Amino acid sequence: MNTLPPDLWPRWGFFALIVMAFTGATLPFSYLLNQRLMSKGAGVTARQAIWVGIYAAVLVWLEIGRVLSFPVAIWLLLGFLGVEYLTQLRERAGKPPAAEEPQDETPAAPSK
Repeated sequence: MNTLPPDLWPRWGFFALIVMAFTGATLPFSYLLNQRLMSKGAGVTARQAIWVGIYAAVLVWLEIGRVLSFPVAIWLLLGFLGVEYLTQLRERAGKPPAAEEPQDETPAAPSK
């Protein structure tokens, strides 16, 4: 970062490498947490690791501009956690409940 001029492509390449590095480093931890606690699919594991990579890149971007502070980092973290929570809530709402028996749609005859 110190040896390159602040051109567009080296800077975006740096941020892309930050996202990939943090995503790859977080992927095993995300897998273990989802395996132990939530037992979700591989898509959720990858998505959560990607969120960490994007969060790290945003923090680096803010630090380069000398805007990053502890409260800003915490609010960003809460925002990312909120988006992930709403995404999981939406996924759960779209799935039918497991272990439900199919019900017959014909009404039962009234007994006398």
